[in-house]
Amino acid sequence: MTFDARFAIVILSAFVTANAVASLAAAWQWRRTRIPDAPLDRAAFLFQLRLLPLVASVLWAALAMSSFFVFEPRSQTERIGEVLIALAVVGGALLVMAAGRVTSTILRHRRLLGEWLRDATPVTLPGVTIPSLAIDTEFPVVAVVGVIRPRLLVARRVLDQCPPDELAAILDHERGHITRRDNARRLLLLALPDPLSWTRIGRAIDAAWHDAAEQVADEASGDRRGDAGRVALAEALVRVARMVPAGQTLSELPASALYRGEPLERRVRRLLDPIPPRPRASRRYQWIALAAFIGLCIILLNPIHGLLETAITFLP
Repeated sequence: MTFDARFAIVILSAFVTANAVASLAAAWQWRRTRIPDAPLDRAAFLFQLRLLPLVASVLWAALAMSSFFVFEPRSQTERIGEVLIALAVVGGALLVMAAGRVTSTILRHRRLLGEWLRDATPVTLPGVTIPSLAIDTEFPVVAVVGVIRPRLLVARRVLDQCPPDELAAILDHERGHITRRDNARRLLLLALPDPLSWTRIGRAIDAAWHDAAEQVADEASGDRRGDAGRVALAEALVRVARMVPAGQTLSELPASALYRGEPLERRVRRLLDPIPPRPRASRRYQWIALAAFIGLCIILLNPIHGLLETAITFLP
């Protein structure tokens, strides 16, 4: 088998192997680790946990690629066993399925946006710097859509029925999503090429992150306006929830929305009795640890190539 073929098979095999191991580790952590109570800490923990398979598989694939590229003879032809070929096929399938999932979601999103934007009109909202549009929808939509050029969509019912203090709290919430780039995070979670995406545990982690991200955005109003802002947003959430037609939800909207039809009790309680986040560790130590890790990886390139050669030689 040529060098290029061996190279592709080894990289995909390394990717899927690390992906599977890290997915099991993430599932174990989800079941065994106590998740932080504060929304900011919980959102960070869940996002990092969900990214663990991708980070581990990309890192291991990069190390395998570097060691193979540096140490593997170009002219040598070598047989690759069926196990590594099967692993490479699975790795390719994970990437293709992730791309298909993202594509189908974007297409559904565009169809829904097309319906909403048909009669949309620009509107100026205080403190909002991105383009804002008032739309006619039966569901009381308040959502930031788009990643590169985000827009804020607000149902006219919400603009008409919410008093100024509640509307200001709603806009603070949406600015919180914009500041944290939650739409980009949501798209990344959707695009993850790992087995967790197809399991109940993966969906549970995604849902828990979504809830935590909403609560983090909820706190933006309190950060700007104190207790009055938290109370106003709690009242706005209840008011918007009462506008929802029976049985309707926005569960499949891949955007940062104020309310999708979920139970509100926990969010309202968090607003009225917030939990402060833990103090953040110094980033200097994180950069030192990263530099040390990169140095260790460079030192291990030759042993990693030996491990790959062992797998090629002995796996059937």
